Formats: sequence, structure tokens, C-alpha cells
Amino acid sequence: MGRSCVYNNDLNICFQRSVSVISTLIHNFYLKSFFDSDVFQQKINTEATGTAQKGFYLNQLSDVLIPLPPQSEQVRISNTVQKLLEILEAVENNKVDLSELITQTKSKVLDLAIKGKLVPQDPNDEPADKLLERIREEKEKLIKEGKLKRDKNETYIFKNSDDNSYYEKIGKETVCIDDDLPFEIPDSWRIAKINSIAFVTKLAGFEYTKHIANNLCSEGVPLFKGKNIQDGEIIYKFEHYIPNEVSDNLARSQINKKCILLPYVGTIGNVAIHDKKGKFHLGSNVGKIELFNSLNINILEEYVLYFLRSSNGKTELKKHKKATAQDSISIDAIRDVNMLIPPIQEQYRIVEKIKSIFTQLDIIQEFLFQ
Repeated sequence: MGRSCVYNNDLNICFQRSVSVISTLIHNFYLKSFFDSDVFQQKINTEATGTAQKGFYLNQLSDVLIPLPPQSEQVRISNTVQKLLEILEAVENNKVDLSELITQTKSKVLDLAIKGKLVPQDPNDEPADKLLERIREEKEKLIKEGKLKRDKNETYIFKNSDDNSYYEKIGKETVCIDDDLPFEIPDSWRIAKINSIAFVTKLAGFEYTKHIANNLCSEGVPLFKGKNIQDGEIIYKFEHYIPNEVSDNLARSQINKKCILLPYVGTIGNVAIHDKKGKFHLGSNVGKIELFNSLNINILEEYVLYFLRSSNGKTELKKHKKATAQDSISIDAIRDVNMLIPPIQEQYRIVEKIKSIFTQLDIIQEFLFQ
């Protein structure tokens, strides 16, 4: 019911049942615009009669009131409506292109952010090297308390004030890494490997085989899998659980605080922040990054997330990609990623700016696909 068209051809045609023909001096396309309007469509939907199949019949159609402007205005209205419909059709046909443009814009915003070009630097901000110094002290404290093992292969990246070059100390050897830097880094920023600012781990293969494989159940501690991390979001729908006592025996791969989760098999660079209260557990092929944050130390998980989702972050993640049937990297490769660390005040400004821009782009995309 309610569909209409303007017939302009010269063919002799006839109709089967349930089709009406209107011959009128009213401008045909204006009349069709009225029939297509919500006013008319709602009228026939509410006043249609019948049981097995409802209908809006000729006697009802004959009594419909039509707003009737002068004929010249009917033409102007029809022409305007037609132009707008053509524009809408063009937008409809280009939705995919526009959606791709929005995706590319988000990527560009992230790239500008981690280059220090999205928000201005403030000379009053505490330099990032002070922040990293406190993190090193916190990490050393955890090692002495037996809560963290010392990395035998840990490296240290620093900026030499004499020549303003970046160096990496590997054991007893110190190497200039200026040629490895992807772009010029702001003066107040520093470089640090993820392993030096965070605890990075996974569920070991033997742990899965020995403790989890035979203890999967339908309730208990949820088990994260790669498909729980999609497009930067956590999907809290779980297929498998493990008993609480099993999780307690695997403390390193427990998830009981805010952290960053990322699959290391499949979609490399797909990362998301987990900040839901409760106990969860890593499943196969998912790693976690827990920042060494305390009362006087703060690197924003949101900033790390945006860095890893940027082109540079993805390049860092993929530089050790293994040649296997599915893309994969090792947990050691994640630990070895070079992070660009701004001052904490600038991290806040960057995160807020990205969120603001992404919100506007999401509104545009949502409007396109209404």
C-alpha cells in the first residue's frame, strides 16, 4: 500500500487488481511527493481495513485531503524535491567512500597526536624523562619485593644532552638510534620500550594445557579470547570460563585491574582497554599490558592505546611479525615496542583532543547510516 509512480510512456497497459489510476490536472510529481510523505503514509497505515490482508480502498483515497499550492509552486516544489532526492541518492551511493574517509581521518588524527602535532607543547610541563625516572624507581621497588622479575636483556634509551641524540644502552654497549627514529621528537618527550613502563605477559602454552584445557566450564572466571577485542573495544561476551581456584594458581595471567589487551595472533594492532571490575583471565593468543602506575606515576592507558593504534604503533608491533599462516608476533616483540612518551600533562591534552574529534566523526558516520 502507498507506493506510487508517475507514468509518462505511450504504451497501452492494463492492471491487475489492487492498483488505482489517478488522472489529474495537479502536477503529477507534486502529487507523488504528497503520496510519499509521512502524512499520507501514516494515514493509510492507520486507516487501512481488512483482516488477512489490509487495504486502503478507492472510497478512502477519494476522501483524502491534499494541500494544494498554485500550479507554478507545485512545479517548484517538485523540482526542489527531485534535486534533493538526487543529492540523497548520491550520498547513499557514496556512504562507503565517506565511511572510509572517516576511518582515514581518525588514522591521521592519531598520527598527528603521537608526533606531538595535535596539541601544543607547554614549556611549563614536567619533561617526560622525570616521569620515566619515577617509573624506573617503581619498577626497581617491585623487583626488590619479588613482585617482578628483572629482565636480563633489558635496554635503556636516553637522550644525550651534549649532542641531543638518542642512545640505547644494551648491556655494556651503547648505540646511537637517531637513524631509527621515525620523525623528529618534541624536546619534552622521551622514548621508552613498553617493557620498561609496563608488565607485559600472556597465558603460557603449558599453563593452558595443564591447568585450563581440562577445566573449561560455563561459569566462573571469564576467559578472554582474541575475538573479545574488536575495533578498539572489549566485547564482554564469553564462551568459556575457568574455576576461581584455577585462576588463583595462574596469577601472572589473571586480569584484575585496568590494562590494555591485544591479540598477538590474527589482527595485529587490534588493541583495547579493559577497565571493568571483577576477575578475568587471559586465554590463548591474547596479551595484557599493565602500566607501572602508582600514586606519583601516571602514564595514561588511553594514550598508550592511541599510540598502538597509530600507524607508527602498528609498524612497531608488526616489525617482528612472524611468517605463519596467520599473522602473529611474540610477547617479546610487544615488550620491545618503542613508545613515544609525552609529559603527563600533554598526555591528558592529547587524549581529550582525540576523544573530542572522534566523537564528532562518529556522529557524522552515525548520521550517514541512519
